[in-house]
Amino acid sequence: MKKYLKLEYIYLPISLILTVIIFYFMSMIYMDGDVYFMIATGREIIKNGIPSKNPFTFINDLDIIIQQWPYAIILSLFYDNLGYVGIYICSILQYFVLFFSALYYSKINKSDIRISCMGVPFILLLCSAFLSARPIMLTMIILLWENIFVEKYLQSKRKRFLVMLVFLSIIMINMHAALWFFLFIFLLPYIVPPIKNPFIRFKDVSGRDRLRILKIVPLMVFAGFINPYGLNSILYISNSFNDMLKNAGIAELRPLSTKNIYLYIIIVLCISLYIYTRNKAQRSEAIYLLCGTLLMSLGYLRNIIYFFYAVIIFLLTLEDYNIYDRMLYYIRKSFKYTVHLMYILFLVTSVILGSKMYKAKCFNPVTHDSDFTCYNIVEYLDENASKSDKIFNIFNLGGYLEFNGYRCFIDQRPELFFKSINHKEDIFQTYIDLEKYENFDEYDKFVRKYDFKYFITADWEKIDFYLNNNSAYTKLISGKYWNLYEKIE
Repeated sequence: MKKYLKLEYIYLPISLILTVIIFYFMSMIYMDGDVYFMIATGREIIKNGIPSKNPFTFINDLDIIIQQWPYAIILSLFYDNLGYVGIYICSILQYFVLFFSALYYSKINKSDIRISCMGVPFILLLCSAFLSARPIMLTMIILLWENIFVEKYLQSKRKRFLVMLVFLSIIMINMHAALWFFLFIFLLPYIVPPIKNPFIRFKDVSGRDRLRILKIVPLMVFAGFINPYGLNSILYISNSFNDMLKNAGIAELRPLSTKNIYLYIIIVLCISLYIYTRNKAQRSEAIYLLCGTLLMSLGYLRNIIYFFYAVIIFLLTLEDYNIYDRMLYYIRKSFKYTVHLMYILFLVTSVILGSKMYKAKCFNPVTHDSDFTCYNIVEYLDENASKSDKIFNIFNLGGYLEFNGYRCFIDQRPELFFKSINHKEDIFQTYIDLEKYENFDEYDKFVRKYDFKYFITADWEKIDFYLNNNSAYTKLISGKYWNLYEKIE
């Protein structure tokens, strides 16, 4: 035990401190509307099997694709057995799997494990806002193991490691069908040879068999059909992106702008990495991945996490052992007991952030309204309404209503309400058009079509103005976040 108090092991307390801070931030954001939707989905699958028709809306005969069905089952089991803390534990477990997988990748690349122990949690801390219980970390784990198997093949020339990519394809299409195609995009850096350029010098890897890697791709594509929905799961992403989604105002689908702090974090990282690499030969795969994910992140905020993933891959391929040694040299010159202080700081940080999490009641049942919960309204509905009553709801609240057993109008999976996926009608377009209506007659027609009994709205929505100024409806609840109206029979 005493050896870990030596300065050479300072990377351990640093890694622990960063991890504790990450866990604190994760406790603030581990639940959101999508997670509520997946818990409801998992419960439905356990009870009735994988659905082909949407069981969460009162609109009949809408086809559905549950693109994360095994993960939804896992989340529902964690929640129904352990409550909110179970969902948090599920997130923590994914973090540890990702962390130790990264260390293994570092080991097979013969990079400095000490830098990896500090670098991986540091980069994950920068993007901790994305580390909710949604299957983002799970996707990163699958992509990381793709890298691991390819690296193992390149080192050993054993085909069995490429065969494992076929199994990863099956896992990804079932765990996160929308991002199944990422397996192929993230494989491209291994297929495209190094290109000479005036900016970065690449290592000579002329002996690599890139053709054999390319040959495994058709088998990976074929494996993608092994899912409950067949071709529809493969085409999920292409059927999801259209003008409706672009115009929906979903924050994570907006481009990276100068108002977003992540733009400046990315700029600093890019400049730092370039300064470090400009006089050293680097692996083309890591640089290609950085450049590709950088372009992806500029297009959509949701892709920022994959740029940080590429930064992690870059760190895990570094073979420069001098970085850590130089750091130790400067520490020795400054203070003798630095490692002891770091362990003390770890303990202090754990106590302070742990008490903050306890006081914030992060794992207590929800008893308040938020951007994606309507606790007071659900409490009223539980006492006065039937689960079969038709409810109009704001987009953000669909998952929470479904989680509580209500069949809503729409939820946080807008693509499920596209005709291209449900094969009946563009319900999401109808929802978007509500903000364009100019007179009450248009709202009357909309309400008659779906025969709503209850309406959950917000003050800033145009339909709220319609309901509030129409004698056919009465306001039951006026809240800080959400209002509840009932149609007068």
